[in-house]
Amino acid sequence: MKSKTGKAIMDFINEDRVYKVVQLFKDGNTNVQAVAEMCGFHDVKTFRETFKRKMQMPPKQYMIKLQEK
Repeated sequence: MKSKTGKAIMDFINEDRVYKVVQLFKDGNTNVQAVAEMCGFHDVKTFRETFKRKMQMPPKQYMIKLQEK
């Protein structure tokens, strides 16, 4: 996988999950725990860390930015 994408398998999977989370947030879903679980994250702490690493901000802050638009 890494030779084809340049990413480890878990990084690739987590990027896809975060992409799905962003789409759910844009669709109006605001329950962080529910959205995380819908996208395959079973631990909210891990979800928040993964989201922040990818999006450079925590999920709540991202939702606030979406609402400001």
